[in-house]
Parts: sequence; structure tokens; C-alpha cells
Amino acid sequence: MVPERDGPAGINAEWIKASSISTFVYCEMKYRLNVSPPEDYVEPAAVIYRKSAGVRYHRRKGILLGLRVAAQRLILLAALLLISVGVAVWFLH
Repeated sequence: MVPERDGPAGINAEWIKASSISTFVYCEMKYRLNVSPPEDYVEPAAVIYRKSAGVRYHRRKGILLGLRVAAQRLILLAALLLISVGVAVWFLH
């Protein structure tokens, strides 16, 4: 996330996320309530749990994706090393 910066007239400006745009397109009222909820609003425990579960899920998927990419790179490196050894043996034989 990009840190907040002062926008025009001292308004805090942030980058708009794609999920915010989709929320706005789906329901403008939901978007406005997400941006500036009423002062006495308290988020229900079930919503907090679902959000934290989503964060955990996506963090785990990101870690697994990183491990998969690392494994693919190691396999590619091993294949290139094996090919180079094979070519060296072929030339030296």
C-alpha cells in the first residue's frame, strides 16, 4: 500500500484499489459507508473474523505461490546444469 500523502486542499489522498471500485460499482452506499462509517458504528465480530480469515488465506496462498516459483527456478537451474554437463562431456569425449 502506498503511504498517505496530502492531496489538494490538505485532503488525505490514497491510491484507489480495484476492490473499492468494484464495491462502488456494485453499491455506492456500501462504498460510502466503508469510506466514512457513522461515528457510533462498531464492526460485528463475525465481520472481523471473516476479514482476518481472508487475510490469513491470502497470506498462505502467497507463501505457497512463492515456494512454487522458487521450486520451478531450482528445477530450471538443475536442468540447465545437467544440459551443460552433458554438452561438456559430449565435447570432451
